Amino acid sequence: EKAAGNFAILARAFDQNGVPVTSRVRVNLYDYSMQFSPDIAMASNGDYVISWTTHYQDGSETAVYAKRYYKSSLAAGPEFQLNTLTTGYQDATAVAMDADGDIVTAWTTSASVPGKTTVATRRYRGDSNIGLGATLTSTRAQVKSGETITYSATISNLRTPQSPTGVSSIDVG
Repeated sequence: EKAAGNFAILARAFDQNGVPVTSRVRVNLYDYSMQFSPDIAMASNGDYVISWTTHYQDGSETAVYAKRYYKSSLAAGPEFQLNTLTTGYQDATAVAMDADGDIVTAWTTSASVPGKTTVATRRYRGDSNIGLGATLTSTRAQVKSGETITYSATISNLRTPQSPTGVSSIDVG
């Protein structure tokens, strides 16, 4: 949807029969330029996280952000930036959430290796950032624009290591 002449990320909760239980909620706060390519993951208790790509919000061409929500669609906190490098581009975000509310995110980036597209990951435990803790295995050493890679991620934390569901591939391009 367009907001202030630009695209916004909106969310709405539905019950198991597909009936809306909330009105639409605007996810992103930044409204200059475009927000696009959202992904969503849900914990077994109904809490969820939405990630997306944004133009120019952090001073780079594109960046990736996320925001957590309770089952009621009430925000569990402000939006937060996933990428730490702000050169080049970061986009095509994917997110997964386990039953405890821990999340792992992955996105494509040109910031870590100039001239190359790589995949970056970040893990969060509950409401806090616990730094990189994901093991990423890609089927391709190099990704060209327009190609799709498939990868697997394993979250290892103080609980039981898990392979998140909901993250299967990132489309580059």
